[in-house]
Amino acid sequence: MAKQLSLNFNNLSKFSWEKYFENPREIEPCFSSSQGILFEADCLKILPNIKDEIADVIFADPPFNLGKNYGNKSNDSLADSEYLNWCFAWINECCRILKPGGSLFIYNLPKWNILLGSHLINCGLTFRHWITINLKVGMPISGRLYPSHYSLLYYSKGKPKVFRKIRTPNFSYQLSVISYQYLKNVDYEYLLPISHRYFEIFNTENCFKASSSKRNT
Repeated sequence: MAKQLSLNFNNLSKFSWEKYFENPREIEPCFSSSQGILFEADCLKILPNIKDEIADVIFADPPFNLGKNYGNKSNDSLADSEYLNWCFAWINECCRILKPGGSLFIYNLPKWNILLGSHLINCGLTFRHWITINLKVGMPISGRLYPSHYSLLYYSKGKPKVFRKIRTPNFSYQLSVISYQYLKNVDYEYLLPISHRYFEIFNTENCFKASSSKRNT
């Protein structure tokens, strides 16, 4: 059985990050510990300084270009072509610093990830999975279909060096077993949309218990 990973910030030993950079004197982390370092800067000023093929995993969660206010340090209202060119620039750097067998994950809207995935193919990476993140938490947008999910791209540089299959529960089986226990005392009109919306996020049994008494809306 795999051991639970944990971070120990009480360890006073220094993380030797300088060896992974071409010119470490040109940059300064805003936080460091024995576990790693954190930079607060434009990624295109940090990534080019990192040496080739040193990263096992890269996870990118860029702004979605939705016009949100992130302060003076970020512009989230770029033209589509400008946003894509910016993404292509840091993706190129990520592909360069990724080790053979390493994995790259990009979290974004399907609108952008369709195009970013195509660029990853052109960079020579191998498509592994399009992971769906179910986020039915917003109000419908006028003139558009209801946005039901975000996407997480999973690409690798050749054959993945490490891949662990995660065992996921059979929600349909849990649904049938638990519904048999609770449906006798449940308001059907209230239960079905609530359970459909939340049973994948919360423990199924607790969800049904929470949904079994009708609340004022």
